[in-house]
Amino acid sequence: MSNYTIESNGAECRIVVCGDFEVSMIAELQPVLRQELEKGAMSIIFDFLRTTLLDSSGIGLLIATGNSLAKKCGKIGIINVSPEIMRVLASMRLVPRLNATGKA
Repeated sequence: MSNYTIESNGAECRIVVCGDFEVSMIAELQPVLRQELEKGAMSIIFDFLRTTLLDSSGIGLLIATGNSLAKKCGKIGIINVSPEIMRVLASMRLVPRLNATGKA
């Protein structure tokens, strides 16, 4: 069973991540994201409300997704980021690049 859900309307895709955003989830999510981009998604929003961990493979996927979207003038975003994950992104200077925002 997947630890994420996807809501897509063609131009916008929202991915709600539950648990650890790490290598095993990335392997499963990568082809799904590629498919969404091929279908024309211009905005991909990751909802980290229930995300507990972000590892280097997750960061790599976020950067690659952002790069793919930037090539076609699209936008990536990460919402509801925990303070711990926000610190990791901030230390790598990725907050503005990934349009990350903390929990409301």
